[in-house]
Amino acid sequence: MMRNLERLTLIITMAALASCASGGGDVKKNACGGTATFEHAPGEACGLCGEYVCDGLEAVRCDGADANACGGCADLTLTPGDTCGLCGTVACQGADHAACEDPGANACGGCTALTGTPGTECGDCGLYQCDGTDAVECAHPNFNGCGGCALLDHEPGTACGCSGTGQWECVSANMVTCSDTNVNACGGCTALVGDPGDACGTCGALACDGMNAFTCDDPGLNACGSCAVLAHTPDTDCACGEGFWECDGPTGVRCDLTSPDGRTNARDLGTFQDTQDQILTTYNSLFPGEDTEDWFRSYCTDELGGFMDTRAWLQTPPGHDYDLCVYYLAHNGDGDVECVAGTPDTYEGLPGCCSRNAGTVDEHVELEPSASGAFTDDDGTFYYRVTYVSGAGTCTTFRLQYAF
Repeated sequence: MMRNLERLTLIITMAALASCASGGGDVKKNACGGTATFEHAPGEACGLCGEYVCDGLEAVRCDGADANACGGCADLTLTPGDTCGLCGTVACQGADHAACEDPGANACGGCTALTGTPGTECGDCGLYQCDGTDAVECAHPNFNGCGGCALLDHEPGTACGCSGTGQWECVSANMVTCSDTNVNACGGCTALVGDPGDACGTCGALACDGMNAFTCDDPGLNACGSCAVLAHTPDTDCACGEGFWECDGPTGVRCDLTSPDGRTNARDLGTFQDTQDQILTTYNSLFPGEDTEDWFRSYCTDELGGFMDTRAWLQTPPGHDYDLCVYYLAHNGDGDVECVAGTPDTYEGLPGCCSRNAGTVDEHVELEPSASGAFTDDDGTFYYRVTYVSGAGTCTTFRLQYAF
């Protein structure tokens, strides 16, 4: 009896020791694997944009509390305030996006705001002309010696001719003539072959070199192989960096887009479900005469319990008018739409809706698609077309938002 009692006591003692060694069966661990009690659980929001995360086993800390430079929580791809483009600066466009706002170069090729526009009038008779790339000066602001505004070839009253008695005399407010008629076309006494302006060289013309000689002012062939003055230099950027200037015959150039815009090569925005009900955003730019339309596409599936209601919004750069259209291609190739916001439109046989607000008002389109056939899902591809209507032109981006 005594031996059995001793054995039972030993068993109870060993069990108690084993329980103490293991920390006991009732001790609960926290979310970080320790035993401390937290005031805030991992995953809770903190600060403007952060959340609490484990800092070891016994503590938590706030991670990512600070907002980005635009006041939002998304990671920015550009830093506000940085220079960009030709003369631009990166600026916030909303709390979670920064883009390059670039007015482009001034009329003299620089970035400083000019005090006058080259070619416009100043003074009594002058015209502003570039003084370097960042300034203008008023060229010939006063009346000439004959009372006109044109630059005279010679000052009235100065000697001319070959007899020794001739003088330059006003024949009108903007023209002088030599009273001694025995002079050549440049005002000298040497006989010259030809006349100023006669063709010479490859693309040149004769010009007076002093009073008694001609020089051939010849720029040679342009980069496209003719004597015409080209509006832009081939192989330089156009369309806000989306293309390059290329020769369009020997006398002109055209903007050749790296990726031509059209429905067949629309930029893919991804695949979505009509149950997502989430507003998504993309950005791009247009420029008149170079890149006047952009295309995007997305595919949306018609889910059980979902409602296919496609919406799109377009925010244009200040002072510009763009239009927005959305078209529907049903998965079975045959469908129609009801325009909730916007007017009905068709493009290459596809039904759609367009927003064409006048002026610089933003655009909004909403449509309800329907694929043909009984018990047919409305799955399909949606095409978004943004077109330039008016405005001076800017490389500042537009914002396209879309939802299902």
